[in-house]
Order: sequence, then structure tokens, then C-alpha cells
Amino acid sequence: MMKSQQETLQKTALPIHWITELFKLFQARYLAKWATPISGIEERAVKEWSIGLAGLSTAQIKHGVDSWNEEWPPSLPEFKKTCLGITDQDDWRHKVGAYKFNDTKCLPIMKAQESIAKEEMQKIRDKLNKG
Repeated sequence: MMKSQQETLQKTALPIHWITELFKLFQARYLAKWATPISGIEERAVKEWSIGLAGLSTAQIKHGVDSWNEEWPPSLPEFKKTCLGITDQDDWRHKVGAYKFNDTKCLPIMKAQESIAKEEMQKIRDKLNKG
């Protein structure tokens, strides 16, 4: 990263004491579920969250804290989405249609290849059993 990029990130990143307080809150809520994963990298985690949450207002962070009611603590991307009020329904990656196989023209070919593969496997088994 170039020096100017680092300076910009440092200027826009959230204050470290905000993230430290957020981490204390998560530790109080989640105990070892929070503390264990970041053990030994606390300082780095604080910096990453400070940069990752850059630009969010105190109201947005409060919304994220108040809205997160999962059994496990959030990852940085999960928490940021919660702060911004983005739900899974708003996130295109969670829409099944994006992954649906819709090209039905290929299905007969795929079935034909499957039957050929089964026939060939049976020939191999027959040879092995005779051998």
C-alpha cells in the first residue's frame, strides 16, 4: 500500500478507542466465543475493524450493536452489513436464483454421458472379474 493510501485510511478510520469499546462489548456478550478467535492478534484486529468500519456514524454502529442478536459474534463484514441495515434478502449472493442451473438444453447430453460412463464402468468391472 502506498503512503498516501495509508494516510487516507488513517484519517477516515474510526478512532481506535471506539473499536476497543466495541470489542469489550463483544467480549462481555460472547466471552470465549469472541476472545479465543482474536487471541494474539487483538491489536491487528482493532486496526482492521477501525479501517473496515470507516465512514460509519455512531448511530449506525449503535444500530449494529443493538441489532446483532446471534449466538456467535459477528465477523467484520457481517457487523458492517448489520450497521448499514443490509439483510440477507438485500444481498444478491444469498439469492438462490443466481446459482440455479437453467440451461435445460444440456440435460439430455449430460444424461447420455452418464449412461455411457456407467456402461464403460461395467465393462471395466467385467474385465477385472474375469482377470
